Amino acid sequence: AFAGKESYLFVPKYVERGKLLQMMMYNARIIRVGETVDDLLDPVQEACRLNNFYDASEYNPLSLEGQKTMAFEIFEKGEFDNMIIPVGNGGTIFSIYRGFSQLLKLEFIDKIPRLIGVQSENCAPFTDKNAVAKKTEALAIYVKKPLFRDLAIEAVKKSEGVFFKISEEEIREAQKIMAKKGIFCELASATTIAAGLKYKLKGKTLCIVTGSGLKSFNIKKDYFGVTSTKIEILRLLKEKESYGYEIWKNLNKKMKIQAVYQHLNGLQEKNMISSKKIGRKIYYTITDKGKRFLEVYKEMI
Repeated sequence: AFAGKESYLFVPKYVERGKLLQMMMYNARIIRVGETVDDLLDPVQEACRLNNFYDASEYNPLSLEGQKTMAFEIFEKGEFDNMIIPVGNGGTIFSIYRGFSQLLKLEFIDKIPRLIGVQSENCAPFTDKNAVAKKTEALAIYVKKPLFRDLAIEAVKKSEGVFFKISEEEIREAQKIMAKKGIFCELASATTIAAGLKYKLKGKTLCIVTGSGLKSFNIKKDYFGVTSTKIEILRLLKEKESYGYEIWKNLNKKMKIQAVYQHLNGLQEKNMISSKKIGRKIYYTITDKGKRFLEVYKEMI
């Protein structure tokens, strides 16, 4: 957004509302495809090929290289016997393994920590390849056919690790426990805490908790100052362009017309509507950003 580059984001049906809202506020072009993250990968590749887009998906090898540096950062903090990592596509746990493998080769460490992958029992393709996946509240790891499944399994096996399944109730409880410690993590990250508490591994254990709960929190109203009245105005303007008095009448609310103009000014400041003077009246029109906001809002309700 800051660089002024146009961004096309492929998003599945099931995605945290906070994340979806953040994409919209940064003025990204949101394209809905499939139900889960793995449904997006092939359409993303095809779109990049046809339009000469930069592919920032997990097919991009730089994503694995970037995640690999997590191992270097962890190494700087000290030695651990076990590392518990949430697994969706399997890219993170494989990348961390690659990082530790390089540290081992350079003789910075004597042994790679045991890598423990954690999934929701509703969707656990690393332990139950042929099981029918059910929706999990931990949407960030809701992946039915992991792209890096074989590589992740190999990494866990070589590190003498294992994959665990955690119930939805255990995940929610772990999130509450972390909140009491002052850390609001998303449910996918809470799986690692749930696994650590449940299985009580021997030795020093590190849980990867990187996903913020603020992005996955299910906000219901007043999105960044876009109140219910502003949303009603956007809906009216999506039907047709209109002027202040007409909008005020169509809202059918007990409010002064001056309040309607305040809402209109607020929407203009957010570039969700534009205005033009025709004769003695000022007409308001919804912008592309305003239309995208309504699309996102519809998904959130």
